[in-house]
This record gives sequence, C-alpha cells and structure tokens, in this order.
Amino acid sequence: MITRIRMTRLASAMTLGIVALTLVACQSPPVQNPEVDSARLNLNQLEGDPQLASRAPVAIKEAETAVRAAEAPTSDAALKSHLAFLANNKVKTAHALASARYAEDQLKKASSQRDQIQLAARTQEADQAKAQANASMQQAVAATQQAVAATQQANAASQQADISNQQANDANAMASDLAGELAALHAKKTSRGLVFSLSDVVFATGRANLKPGATANFDRLAVVLDKKPNRHITVEGYTDNVGSAKYNMRLSKRRADAVKNYLVSQGVSADRITAVGKGEAYPVTSNSTAAGRQQNRRVEVIIENSPVASN
Repeated sequence: MITRIRMTRLASAMTLGIVALTLVACQSPPVQNPEVDSARLNLNQLEGDPQLASRAPVAIKEAETAVRAAEAPTSDAALKSHLAFLANNKVKTAHALASARYAEDQLKKASSQRDQIQLAARTQEADQAKAQANASMQQAVAATQQAVAATQQANAASQQADISNQQANDANAMASDLAGELAALHAKKTSRGLVFSLSDVVFATGRANLKPGATANFDRLAVVLDKKPNRHITVEGYTDNVGSAKYNMRLSKRRADAVKNYLVSQGVSADRITAVGKGEAYPVTSNSTAAGRQQNRRVEVIIENSPVASN
C-alpha cells in the first residue's frame, strides 16, 4: 500500500516536471534587430547636434516615438523588422528636414551678409564719389581764385606800368623844365653837385640885404629846389679883399643867411639849407680890378648830389 502511494506521487511529480518543461519550451526569447540600435544611435547624434537639434522638433519627437516602439521587446521577428524600418525612416526624415532648414538658414544668412556687403560697397562708392565731387569743387574754386588773383595781378601790373609811364613822362617833363631853369640860372655841374653862382649885383656894396630886382633869380632857384626835395642845399657867401678879413667873413655869412631866408620864404625847408660864410679867402679872379672884385663878391648855391637822409 505504501509502495503504491509512493509510485503515485512519483508519477505526479514527473507529470508536473513534464508540464513545466513544456511551458518553458513554449516561451521564446524577444527578437533582437541591429537596425533598431542603428536608429537609436542616429537619433542620439541628431539630438546632440547643436546645428540640427532645434530645427525639426516635431519630426525628431516622432522619430523618438518610433524608435521607442521598435525598442519594445517582442518575439515577432517580422513585427520587429517592420518597426525598425519605420524607426530608421523617421530618424532619416527628421535628419533630412533639420539639415534642409539649417541649409535654408545658412542661405538666408549668406544672403543677408551679401546684402550688407553690397550696401557697404554702395555707401563707400557714394562717399568716394561725394569726396571726389568735393575735391573737384575745391579745385574749381582754387582755379577760380587763382584766375581772379592773376587778373588782379595783371591789372595791378598794368596800373603800375601806367604809373611808371606817367612818372617817366613827368620825369621827362620835369627834366625838360629843369633843363630850362638850369640853363637860365647858368648852373654848373661839379663833383659837389649843381652850383649856381650869383654875383654882387644882388647886394648893395657893404650890405647883406637882397636888392629888390635880384629876387627873380632866387624865385627861379626855389622852383628848381622844389623839384629836388630830397637834396641838401649849401649857400656859401664870398667877398673881395676890401676891408678886414674878419669883417668880410661876417659880411659873407650875412649874405648867405639872407639868401637862405629868402628861399625859406619861398617854401624851401630850412632843414635842407646850410648857410656858410667864406669871406675873402676863395676869389674866382684877381681883386686888382673893380670888375674882378665884383665877381669875387658873390653867393653860390650848391644842390648836393647825395640825397638828404630821412629820419
């Protein structure tokens, strides 16, 4: 009886083992597909690319959903392969869309940069053209100013030439007038200058006052001196040897002063005239005759060669 029970229990255990083995044999492992791993790798690279990840967010999300569905365990190899195919297509689609949008953005950026460069170039060309126009304007103004200056210089030169011609004409006329005056006064050219010698007929004997009829020669002389305003004049008085030398020296000086005073009264500057008494020491001829003594009693007016120094 005991043996039978033991036999029955053993048979039951064996039956359970067989059932268990049968159940284990019926459960197959999930199918693996390398295309799913490839889809995940490509998706991770796409999501980690800073230039592409933000440009197709919806397509990348759909690719993520497809990859997760393909990664779900299943023992159906056909289903696994189909889900892997879908996942890879979603990832490729997302990558293509992101790349296209990146290229589009780059094109827009390049176009914007090109527009900016063209605008800068046009601005620079406009500035250069404006600068050239300003330079041309300045050159034109400078040329006009030079032309005006040249015209003014030409006019000034013409006026100066007219003045010079007039001065030359006046000088010629003056020289002609002076030549006539000098001839009338019998002026002589010496190393000291022009010398006018006036004999004793202008003074009474022993006196230093000009005779009334003697002033005509001095009037003529004043005209000559007025035409030579930059020349110094020396008036020298002389006597014959009648009387003492001391007396004759004083007399000759008074006669020189008389001539100077008359010339001053006719407008000749006193600063230009020096009156000197020479006495009897410089006769022009012998004092042995009355005619000789008359020639020695004289006044000489010298218009010196050197101009008067200006202060």
